[in-house]
Amino acid sequence: MKKRILALLCAGMLLLSGCGGNGGSTATTDYDFGGYPMQDVEKMTYWLAMNNNMSLVVKNPGETEFAKELAKRTGVEIEYIDPGTAGEEDLKNRMAAKDMPDMVEYNWSGFNGGPQQNLDDGVIIPLNDLIEEHAPNFKKYLEEHPEIDKMIKTDDGTYYCFPFIRGDKRLLISTGPVYRRDWAKKAALDDPKTVADIEEILKAYKAQGVKKPLSLTASGISSFMGNFGTSSGFYYADKKVVFGPTTDNYKFALETYAKWFKEGLLDKNFVSVDDATIKAQVLNGETGMAFTSGGGGLGTWLDTMEAQGEPFDMVGFTYTGLEEGKASEYHAFESNYPGYGSVAITSSCENPAAAVRYLDYGYSEEGYLLYNFGIEGVSYEKNDAGECIFTDLINKNPDGWTQASAMAYYLRSSTQGPFVQDKGYIDQFYGRPNQQDTLDAWIADYDEVIDSNLPKYTFTGEESIEYTELMFDVNEYVSAERVKFITGERSFDEWDAYVKKINELGAEKALKIVKAACDRYNSK
Repeated sequence: MKKRILALLCAGMLLLSGCGGNGGSTATTDYDFGGYPMQDVEKMTYWLAMNNNMSLVVKNPGETEFAKELAKRTGVEIEYIDPGTAGEEDLKNRMAAKDMPDMVEYNWSGFNGGPQQNLDDGVIIPLNDLIEEHAPNFKKYLEEHPEIDKMIKTDDGTYYCFPFIRGDKRLLISTGPVYRRDWAKKAALDDPKTVADIEEILKAYKAQGVKKPLSLTASGISSFMGNFGTSSGFYYADKKVVFGPTTDNYKFALETYAKWFKEGLLDKNFVSVDDATIKAQVLNGETGMAFTSGGGGLGTWLDTMEAQGEPFDMVGFTYTGLEEGKASEYHAFESNYPGYGSVAITSSCENPAAAVRYLDYGYSEEGYLLYNFGIEGVSYEKNDAGECIFTDLINKNPDGWTQASAMAYYLRSSTQGPFVQDKGYIDQFYGRPNQQDTLDAWIADYDEVIDSNLPKYTFTGEESIEYTELMFDVNEYVSAERVKFITGERSFDEWDAYVKKINELGAEKALKIVKAACDRYNSK
């Protein structure tokens, strides 16, 4: 039954809503949804993979207080489909069986050939007309944030999802290098500013009896390369797209790792080290420098050591430069639109107009507060300055839930979803002074480094397939040879041959694909 509801749009919204654009719609659009809750909307299905923190306290996303409150406010009952550990496989099986839910929250920028391919295949629908007619909050937000608007549509201007947006630069980095500042102070050493400073600190740790001064996982080895101004991926250098593993900075990074490996400064078991191993080594005093997250890594370590009553001054440091007074030439920041946590409406949805109006709530003033902080008077209170402050239900949960699990039950800002994330979440989640100092350090060079990060480009379907095929072999080779160079199994005299092989495997072709995609993005 079709209903026409009088539009009662809230004036003075905090942030939110966007611009129309190109692209058609197969949607039914004879609804005029306005205020909430909506009336006479049938139950809809929503595919959402629960994270670990949520799964510790509920069996289905619909059991969370957040989901119940959202349903009450929007007037839309949702049947949540959690794929468990199946994830992408479950989604592909549903596509093959033509049994897609109405809405799917996923990383559409990298799934099944990317957004354009999924639009071309009819898996998801274009949203331009639907946003124009039924998403006043999202429409307004995009009009006020043209840089975001540019990120969340395909090259031809088609909107394909309601995105997860990080609303502040403090939300654009969650992992980075950390070190035992107290141990460095014993040697009269300050925060490292150069790679040479890092080495001096590692040597000081070793002199103090630390068994594995620097411990990194295989992925950490790559991420820690930000201190050398490079990475294992693509980025801008001198305004040109480059592939990190073929650069001089990358070679210098591997040469330095090899030196540290030989001198016992780098954990010799780095090939097999995992996060649990590093945690144990940090907590038992075997490791003084690592790469970790500011919350589940550093935050957990700080809590554990405080509970044991042991001194523990571990903190993050700003990615170093190769020279004194020079910032890192490159390290990765998240895009404001990271891709994941974004909701597309599938072609199986019988009432896409209602789905759009439902999703638009997340970009309204009330939705913004619900997604970021939960329910006022329950999970947060406002202080005299108007700031949203989490209550003890979040910070000291009476049921013994961790802060992260309590957040997963009452709100979405600790994870992702169709809304704009507020920095007030991270400033409270990183509640310890060391965590705040860490975040300050990790974003200190944002202005100097951000232009070296590639934009949120999209591939065509053909490009996505070719790029994936090329980079599979390239990445396998790079990972294997990285270990050989560090352990001394391969000589750096063979560097030119190594670079040649990378290009023969397809890195040069992949770089051209990336450059073309970046050029299209920049010309939007």
